[in-house]
Amino acid sequence: MALEQYGTISLKEAMAPAIKLAEEGFTVTPRFSNGLKKKEKMLKKWDSSKKTFPSFLQFNSTLI
Repeated sequence: MALEQYGTISLKEAMAPAIKLAEEGFTVTPRFSNGLKKKEKMLKKWDSSKKTFPSFLQFNSTLI
């Protein structure tokens, strides 16, 4: 793995921000919300994206 060979931090440190977002979610920004609205029709085609984006998130909601 490149991190093992070239990295200056541990795998745990490298993964920490992604783990935090997965566990705690993040606040939806207007730009993110607008992007989802533009792709709503496409995202509703698949069950997996319907589950992830059930109500096509509004600004200031939290996505976990």
